[in-house]
Amino acid sequence: MIKSLMLLGVLSLIAIASADDKMSKLNACPAFKSDFYSGYLNGTATNTNGYELATGHNYHYLMVKSENNPATDPVVFWFNGGPGCSSMLAFSQENGPFFVDNVAKTCTENKNSWTKNFTMVYLEHPVGVGFSESPSGIVWNDIAASMDQFAGISMFFDKYPDLV
Repeated sequence: MIKSLMLLGVLSLIAIASADDKMSKLNACPAFKSDFYSGYLNGTATNTNGYELATGHNYHYLMVKSENNPATDPVVFWFNGGPGCSSMLAFSQENGPFFVDNVAKTCTENKNSWTKNFTMVYLEHPVGVGFSESPSGIVWNDIAASMDQFAGISMFFDKYPDLV
């Protein structure tokens, strides 16, 4: 499982197409049926509502827009359980558009992907999980994590106002 996540992470980094986080492909995976984005919500930014991530917190997200109608379909945020479980697991082996098999080294279409009718946002939370970055020595409690998470979601919608 860890190897799948590492493989997916490497593929994600290779496939970033532009500064606006849009991706063009994932190597070894079928062609995208909708728009994919992968990037960071930065802890030095404040959104229009005044919420700010703690300094040095950089949340990694991967968004797959709905294959149906991204302008009207709901946006679903996915946070894996844990603590410490990457949301890329759900993307690559549960409800995302592909199944990544690290043993067979294949990437196949998930015919039951939630992206058929939802825009899916996989957010690596709390920082320090998966590809999200944080200062060393950070200690979380429920209140701090929820405030940081709310700030991250708010900043996501500032970055993608067409999804509000």
